[in-house]
Amino acid sequence: MRDYAHNNFEKNNDQDDCEEAVFGRFLRGGGSELRISRNVYSGSDIIDLRLWLSNGRPTRRGVTVDVQDVDAVIGCLRAAQGV
Repeated sequence: MRDYAHNNFEKNNDQDDCEEAVFGRFLRGGGSELRISRNVYSGSDIIDLRLWLSNGRPTRRGVTVDVQDVDAVIGCLRAAQGV
């Protein structure tokens, strides 16, 4: 079983053009974590699934999904899970 922590709406307003709400954290090796967050970035409403390093910095490893596409993406993930 994976180590999982769920945080409901943890606000992070460190950047002027980005407002973040963290919904989940999945701990990985070396102290890194997969973070699931909802952001408004440059006027776009997005969901971000991204690997964060133990020093609190995001990596380029991840995916950003427009909020309008989330239901379709979840449907595809469920289909893949059942394969």
